[in-house]
Amino acid sequence: MKRTFSIGLALLLVLSTIGVTVNKHYSAGELYSVALFGEADSCCEVDCDCCHEESETYQVKDEFISSSFDLAKVYFTEAITLLYEKLVQDLFGTDKTQACLEQDKSPPPEQCGEEYTQVFLL
Repeated sequence: MKRTFSIGLALLLVLSTIGVTVNKHYSAGELYSVALFGEADSCCEVDCDCCHEESETYQVKDEFISSSFDLAKVYFTEAITLLYEKLVQDLFGTDKTQACLEQDKSPPPEQCGEEYTQVFLL
């Protein structure tokens, strides 16, 4: 069910961005034939004054909004942070990774009934 819905949604997105061409053939002002992606059937074998054809293309013309997330800024921020940490390590002789390894990693003490007094947002 999910797979069918996902495939259908993907096809709808592709068709809407590519576009669908609808060809219509009118005979004496009335719609005679309609065709998608091809020529509509004609009522006359030869061109005449009473028939005309129209072609319409339905397509999404909006551009998709690109993300405002700039990966270069993230890399720059990480590089500055790493350089700052390295500078602090060199100046003060502290190793942050060693301090993290020496922290107490025992589990917190058990407290009964606390989970019933908390509010959980879903």
